[in-house]
Amino acid sequence: MARKLTKKYVNIPPILRPSGLVFSCEDKADVFRNALEESFQENIEPYDDNFIENVENEIDDYFFTNNIPSPAPLSSPAEILAIIAKLNIRKTSGPDKIPNKALKLLTPNALTFLTKIFNKCLTFNHFPLRWKQANIIMLSKPGKDPKFPQS
Repeated sequence: MARKLTKKYVNIPPILRPSGLVFSCEDKADVFRNALEESFQENIEPYDDNFIENVENEIDDYFFTNNIPSPAPLSSPAEILAIIAKLNIRKTSGPDKIPNKALKLLTPNALTFLTKIFNKCLTFNHFPLRWKQANIIMLSKPGKDPKFPQS
C-alpha cells in the first residue's frame, strides 16, 4: 500500500474549511493538521498539578525506600532479536529512516546495547520525544465525502 501511495500521484480534491474551499497543498495540509489537532486533544478534566506531582513523588519514594524493582518487565536480547526477526523488510521505515533490513543485520554487541537502552527507558519511565513521532498517511474513508477533513 505504501508503494502504491508513493509511486503515483494521488489527487486530493479541494478540502472544505470554515472559510471555504482550499485548493493548494499547503492549505490542505493546514486543514488536515487542524482536524487532527481537534480530534487528538487531551481530556479536559479539573485536576491539580501539585496534587498529581505529590502523589508521583510519594510513589517514587515508596519504591525507592522499599527497594522495589520497576513494575515494568525488562527485555532480554533474545526477546528483542525475536521481535526484529518478525519484521518485514519490505515495510517502510519510520521517522528515524532505519530500514528493517538494517535492524536484522545488527551484531550481538549492538543488540545488547539496544536492549540496555530499552530497559533503561522502562526503568526510568522515560521515552524520548523522537520515539513518540510517527508518519501519518491520510486515507479517505470509503463512502464519505472527501472534501471534509474528518473523512
